[in-house]
Amino acid sequence: MAALMYGLGLSCSAASHLLGALGAEISKMSVWRDAQEAGEALRRSRPAGRVRVMGADETVYKVKGREVVVGFVVDGASGRTLGFEVLFEGDGHSFRKWLEPYVKGFGVEVLVSDDNDSYGVAAAELGLEHQVCLAHVRKYVAKRSKAILEQAEREDREADHHERPAELEEDLLRVGQLVEDLGEAGEAELGRMHRRYLWAQPPKARERASAAYRMRMLTLELWNKWGKLLLHRRRPGLEMDGTNNASERAIGKSKVRYKTMRGYKSEEGMSNAIALTQWLYGAEDEHNLAKEMVAAAAA
Repeated sequence: MAALMYGLGLSCSAASHLLGALGAEISKMSVWRDAQEAGEALRRSRPAGRVRVMGADETVYKVKGREVVVGFVVDGASGRTLGFEVLFEGDGHSFRKWLEPYVKGFGVEVLVSDDNDSYGVAAAELGLEHQVCLAHVRKYVAKRSKAILEQAEREDREADHHERPAELEEDLLRVGQLVEDLGEAGEAELGRMHRRYLWAQPPKARERASAAYRMRMLTLELWNKWGKLLLHRRRPGLEMDGTNNASERAIGKSKVRYKTMRGYKSEEGMSNAIALTQWLYGAEDEHNLAKEMVAAAAA
């Protein structure tokens, strides 16, 4: 009970007082110890079964005032948390090392993630198909399009450049519509649009890229990623929705507890709290917590 109260967000002191009022005297140190033992027991157990679609995402926690990046891995279909790891590097090779045990252990076919390039590298090296989260891409395109148009308008006021803001605005609106519609023909249209901006030259040293060049690179990026945006439609049997919401929900489970704190005192304590809250807020209870705690105590 003490561990559950801790997982639900009560401080060790508050849990101690509440249990005392209910007739179960327990010190706040005992509350903390029970929560740590529960977390350790849960961390020893790994889920089993086949996972065809795997979601992955990262978040940041504070440990003794410093930021620690933690990567979460989930079943993209059920939302079940498969595991989490402290990440020390953010490059593609490091992401591959992080994700590879899950890919091999669960027979994963598809990785769902945000548009961080490191996930693309890891997916390619692991031989996975890759679905890029549509929600992230749509927000990115909207923000990038706004910035490009504002820059084009400034450039047009300052000098008579090649850029034609009216045409650029029309193209940016069309890019946004393509990303919303996700039609098969969108890939070819993005290719044609990209070729119309090939005249825009890359910036020289210490120069800022022009709005037209930024448009050239935006269309190239989306053109190259189009297959990763449409994978959920091309493989309907996997029942993907095209987003990485499952990973974000998993992270949210552990943020409930974290938001009541000023940070963790150790990575071990952080990992135990994450394991406990993932179990507590999980949709499926795969663990007999009491049994696992007894087993851990006997070990």
